[in-house]
Amino acid sequence: MKTSNKLIGGGLIFLFLSNLFILMSMKGAMEYKEGSYIKGNGVIEERVIGQLSTENLRLSDDIFYINPHSNVVTVKGDANIINAINELSNDIFNSERLAWNMDEEDQDKKTYIHTSKSQPLIYHIGVKDLNNLNIITGSNTVLLSSDTVTMDNIYINVEYGLDSLDLVVRTNYLNYNSIYGVQKSRLSGDANRMQVTLRASSLLDAQDLIADNASVSLDHRSTARLNVSNAITGSKKESATIENIGTGNLSVINSDF
Repeated sequence: MKTSNKLIGGGLIFLFLSNLFILMSMKGAMEYKEGSYIKGNGVIEERVIGQLSTENLRLSDDIFYINPHSNVVTVKGDANIINAINELSNDIFNSERLAWNMDEEDQDKKTYIHTSKSQPLIYHIGVKDLNNLNIITGSNTVLLSSDTVTMDNIYINVEYGLDSLDLVVRTNYLNYNSIYGVQKSRLSGDANRMQVTLRASSLLDAQDLIADNASVSLDHRSTARLNVSNAITGSKKESATIENIGTGNLSVINSDF
């Protein structure tokens, strides 16, 4: 009987704690929604959100077109979401931090707005006046170019789960760096020099990008498809693959880096 009472008592405590956790979670969710949450209304509009003042782009969760013929940034999507996006003014373009509420008592504080979109937002990012680009892509990102993007230097860092990347570039120096398992990256155009770093099981298709020279660092089961006319140097794991359709000399060592 004592054992039975202990079990009943333990069950009641567990039930109480479970209900308390649920109530706390609901309260947190209510506060979150009231203060910093917008659900898309399904009414699709487009607006200009300003002129890009930085070469640093952090992109995630939406569709992005790099536009070399424009100076402005536009966004298309749910009207109530895009109307909450503030005018561009930061040193970094961060698509997750474009919509925010200013603290009424402290103008230095911001509450960033989280959203639930009826469809991905579509950004056209004008880079006409820039000489360099530093792009970091996050999860669920589609990154495209509306035409050939001409820059002195282009840095592309794929940090999270990329949906698709397809860029046409013309640059003196291109640096492409991906994390584990990135498969859907394609580069076209031309570059004097390129640096390619691929983590395990990643794939870069750059056979439509003509490069004079390339340096590579390839992890296990990664594949670099290149078109290099002079020389390819660097290191790779034995299970990594380099497919070069150009005439460049291959001088890459197998390494356990």
